[in-house]
Amino acid sequence: VVLYDKVESNPKDYNVMDSVELYQSNGCDSFVSIGGGSSHDACKGARISVAHDGRSVNEFEGFNKSENPKNPPHIAVSTTAGTGSETSWAYVITDTTTDPSKPHKYVAFDDASVATLAVDDPVLYFDCPVDYTAQCGFDVLAHASEPYVSRLNFAPSLGNALYAIKLTAQNLRQATWNPQELAGREGMMYAQYIAAQAFNSGGLGIIHSISHAV
Repeated sequence: VVLYDKVESNPKDYNVMDSVELYQSNGCDSFVSIGGGSSHDACKGARISVAHDGRSVNEFEGFNKSENPKNPPHIAVSTTAGTGSETSWAYVITDTTTDPSKPHKYVAFDDASVATLAVDDPVLYFDCPVDYTAQCGFDVLAHASEPYVSRLNFAPSLGNALYAIKLTAQNLRQATWNPQELAGREGMMYAQYIAAQAFNSGGLGIIHSISHAV
């Protein structure tokens, strides 16, 4: 077992490629990511890079750019209730190398990036700080709201979107102010998962687009 613990918030391409180098040089055969969306996203990018002999993760920006779906196994263990990255086909990376003077943040969507196994256990959220809990909760709300008003108007996603909004309204305050109380944490666990299923098919909107520019 080897550890890469240098993933930054909004993971950079060099975080991904450093972990790929570590993986390859130590003869690893699988990945485990522990944390929130940044950890999971970096790992998803690394899996795709490894499956393509270490090619730059930035080559796979876009939709289903992966040419080899047989990635190493990936277990994603969440310690925050926010991004839903552990069960989605999207991952966000900041490209710092294509044009170093103008780094840009992009979203890649790839069926090959979906984790082999996701672990969502509300007990693992108990130590998440109050501010992170609240901020992640608003991410859940955005993930649920945007597909509901998306121009795609994808009917199967609407029920999930509404239910994730309801769960967030019912549980975010409790999870924030009583972090050791199971019910609130469990409610937000389900909210983040269901919201991710909503945007997986229903898409996102202007909130996320603006956040990339900001």
